[in-house]
Amino acid sequence: MSLVELNNDCYYQGDLDVLQDIIDVNESLSGEEPLEIGGQLWVDGRLDTLDLSTNQLISLPESIGDLSSLEDLELSSNQLTTLPESIGNLSSLTYLSLSFNQLTSLPES
Repeated sequence: MSLVELNNDCYYQGDLDVLQDIIDVNESLSGEEPLEIGGQLWVDGRLDTLDLSTNQLISLPESIGDLSSLEDLELSSNQLTTLPESIGNLSSLTYLSLSFNQLTSLPES
């Protein structure tokens, strides 16, 4: 597990990479830094809570499924029409909010 130290805090590189992927696939987040998007709660260097509501998101990357410690994911009030199949890999997820999006189907996972 690769940890990165920023501002005297440690973050798991894989989780930071996923946040960068989210930025890369959403023009509305262009120019943002991974630790600056949405509301985030990190526990022991792992992303535990991510609130990306009202960010005009149009897509989520397949890498979202790599956030293995994520427990709470808030995606309401965006412009999502689909979710990646990998969202089913979020084994620690206990809360997922998708209200006020434009979803037409959900992945089997």
